[in-house]
Amino acid sequence: MALSWLVFRLSNSAFMLGVVEFANLLPTLLFGLMGGLIADKFNRKTILIITQSVAMLQAIVLACLTLFGIIKIWELILLSFILGLVSAFEIPSRQAMIVNLVDRKDLVNAISLNSTLFNSARSIGPAIAAVIVSYTNEGFCFVVNAISFIAALISLFFLKLDLNNIPQSHLANYSFKLARDFVMSNQTMKIILLTGGIISFFGLTYSVLLPVYASNLFNGNAASYASLRALAGVGAFIAALSLANRGDKQSLVKYIGLAALFFGISLYIFSRAHKFLYAQFIIIFVGFCMTTFLSGAHSLVQLVVTDNVRGRVMSIYSTTMLGIAPLGSLAIGYFAKIYGAREALSLSALMSLIAGIFYFLAWYIVKRNIKKIKD
Repeated sequence: MALSWLVFRLSNSAFMLGVVEFANLLPTLLFGLMGGLIADKFNRKTILIITQSVAMLQAIVLACLTLFGIIKIWELILLSFILGLVSAFEIPSRQAMIVNLVDRKDLVNAISLNSTLFNSARSIGPAIAAVIVSYTNEGFCFVVNAISFIAALISLFFLKLDLNNIPQSHLANYSFKLARDFVMSNQTMKIILLTGGIISFFGLTYSVLLPVYASNLFNGNAASYASLRALAGVGAFIAALSLANRGDKQSLVKYIGLAALFFGISLYIFSRAHKFLYAQFIIIFVGFCMTTFLSGAHSLVQLVVTDNVRGRVMSIYSTTMLGIAPLGSLAIGYFAKIYGAREALSLSALMSLIAGIFYFLAWYIVKRNIKKIKD
């Protein structure tokens, strides 16, 4: 929240918001697959300790530059790229490591509860950030962020894993061909990746324009922006809790499709909102639908993937879901600059709705073909 507000305060540009988000997510597109290869080849706990340490250094530099009032836009872009580079290697290892922490029967519950904790932070964090920014500046938010990595690193050092379940160099073929063949032969993976790619490009970047909505369209301030972020987090928190009790594949398939459809609908309603109170109410549903789709898709992928290619397949998934997003961030920022934020977000919403329709059509065709084979 503080980073986006700082970028908008320095530039007053929707396009620059898109550029910074582009810089943050681009490394996932460039190096995400390499991150998956490393996740399958090396100790995932060690990878997480290294990446979290680098992320903490990035946060310290960002805090110091901001507190001394010498931060420039190009430095924000560079630091966002560095954090994105860390994420490209951290995300595949973190996602693949879940299977080393819980039994497979508890996998969906574990992912959903993790999402619940994450989205609780998304609700509380922006509210705290708004207070800090209102009375001081964004730099103090970055200080708190830097300190928070200490807890993460301590947790990782004390984390106990079943090391026998982590692939070792003599147990697996580390070519990407194995992971690619798995994805191309699995109908669930193909549908999830195609739907997710469309929604990632058009819909998941909606948050890029929230500072524009809060400041320019609703005549608000940092607190207004924080409330939109926090309420989206509330919706996401509710979604994560509801998914924790739906661990079977058939339920996930249905909920993912419905979430994609209603994400597009609720995002379009939000994009056309002219009253701030109305927008605050609608964005709860946007957050709910987005998290239902993301957490549901993540759980479904974890259920169908085999352990010998888990890291590489999760990197393909994260590259699709996050790696395409920087292009979408750049596009939505540029489109908003030319045609306005409302028109840019309306287009994103309509394309997300089309992705939801595609999802159900794809599953209908798959089920019809299976029925023909059986007959």
